[in-house]
Amino acid sequence: MAIIPGTVTSQEKLAGALAYLLFPIPMIMNVKTEFTVFQSKQSFGLFCISIIAMIIGFIPFIGGFIRFIICLGLFVVACWSAYQAYLGNKFVVPGITEYTNIAIAKLGIAHFFQV
Repeated sequence: MAIIPGTVTSQEKLAGALAYLLFPIPMIMNVKTEFTVFQSKQSFGLFCISIIAMIIGFIPFIGGFIRFIICLGLFVVACWSAYQAYLGNKFVVPGITEYTNIAIAKLGIAHFFQV
């Protein structure tokens, strides 16, 4: 799903791309729009998956390999998502958005991600 060209400012694009380095960056930059909040939520979902991957890494023998594969996949997805955000596109990672919204609601941090 793409945003209508010309509706996303260059500052929003940069903040959206930087959200994949650390999800609260758009809020720190004081660029809190629908576009940047979406990117922050998706980045938060990827962050949660990386935490799970680190825990899986403690499984003897195969845990380290599984962690490596998951982290490599997350790196590729984060780079692609950051690139799409920089172009002004709203790239939806399949499966992440729905679970991230559920996690945000259960953790009680929805106010952080409101526009």
